[in-house]
Amino acid sequence: MDRQEIGKPNPFHRGEIAMQTAVGVAERMGKVGPQVIRNFMPNQHREFFAQLPFIVLGAVDASGDAWATLIAGNPGFLHSPDPQTLEFAAIPDPRDPGVAGLGDGSAIGLLGIELHTRRRNRMNGRVVTHDAGGLRVNVEHAFGNCPQYIQLRDWQMVRGPDDHLAVSQPIALDPKDPRVQALITAADTFFVASYIDDETGRHVDVSHRGGKSGFVRVNADGSLTIPDFAGNLHFNTLGNFLINPKAGLVFPDFETGDLLQLTGDAEVVLDSSEIAAFAGAERLWTFRPRRAVLRHEALPLRFVFRPEGWSPNILRTGDWDRVRRRLDAEKLHSNWRPFRVERIVEESIHAEAFGPASVDRQQAPAEPALARAAAGPVDVVFVRSGQEARWQPGSGSLLELAEASGLTPDFSCRNGRCGTCATRVLAGSVTYPSPPAARAGAEHALICCALPAADKVSGSNQLVLDL
Repeated sequence: MDRQEIGKPNPFHRGEIAMQTAVGVAERMGKVGPQVIRNFMPNQHREFFAQLPFIVLGAVDASGDAWATLIAGNPGFLHSPDPQTLEFAAIPDPRDPGVAGLGDGSAIGLLGIELHTRRRNRMNGRVVTHDAGGLRVNVEHAFGNCPQYIQLRDWQMVRGPDDHLAVSQPIALDPKDPRVQALITAADTFFVASYIDDETGRHVDVSHRGGKSGFVRVNADGSLTIPDFAGNLHFNTLGNFLINPKAGLVFPDFETGDLLQLTGDAEVVLDSSEIAAFAGAERLWTFRPRRAVLRHEALPLRFVFRPEGWSPNILRTGDWDRVRRRLDAEKLHSNWRPFRVERIVEESIHAEAFGPASVDRQQAPAEPALARAAAGPVDVVFVRSGQEARWQPGSGSLLELAEASGLTPDFSCRNGRCGTCATRVLAGSVTYPSPPAARAGAEHALICCALPAADKVSGSNQLVLDL
């Protein structure tokens, strides 16, 4: 299915739909998408962009390489004269590889993010004017993002944002250069640009990725491995990778203003023992850089990390050292084989790479009253909220998992007595440590005390809740 215009039944393209199908939410997201993705900016977004000191930009150069960059300015440098337009008063540094694709008519992706409040909004569009006065961009898609995985930082401007003469010449580096690897392994934040070309033209996206310092692993061959945590189920970035593997990454050093920009190729990994071993990871993706550019003090802003700055969502995730120790302990490292999603070619999606997305509950035999709890990780999808999370044995009830994901389900007793928390189970099955006093009905679960059950029907490790 190709990308639809806003207002049509489904705003997602075939790569995004393939990823949504893999987690069993494609039908639901086809209904949610038109409600949250607009072809204009609401006033709240217009006001938000106007107060930002920087914006993240994704673009594509003449050779087809994707780049991500940060463009800074004094608050007010972004202005929206009408809901379909965003204007830049700032003049980007012409030496920035990320601005090579800003000619008139070029597709770009924009992310407004406010680190001191964790607010962020996305806007993808097309350049209609690029001249000495700045940029003028027409809106194609605008939507909000949740605050997950954003570290709190306060900012200050340390020089004039248009004073590019104060910035040294960009340095082209080998991606295996120790300076490249040191900046990546220290980072807790980066931004990634991706794009597709279809019959309606080019569509570019840029998004935020956050984790504990070192959440991006630098492999011996210079490639990167990145965990993908639970998000909004749009799968804009990974869906783009399925169709077109080209990606651009930018790693900012918030203390020095240095920007490390990489362009290369990405690949999605849906099945690997490393996914289960990395707490919080729903899947992985890899990136193989082809070019690396380091721009010292390119960002005229400096950021100070707040003492309470870590995102609560990030504190629940793992790290690569723990992955290695766990795999060594379980002796899994010798027999696992990475399973990669094949890139979409022409009009086909390799559905066999994903397998069944959900269980037909009408055909599935009834679970016993006290089935065995799942012995390993279970992917839990909260479809009404557009969230996903990973339950681990010993991590608590489904209500606790929902609360840890930022949801606020109804409940009262927390021990299965009142029935307030009854939630419909759309796929998969649940069990209880002991029989609850309240009755939930055959297709519902008392999430305050329920755990994912070992699925005897399909062997699936997924649970889908109408929450």
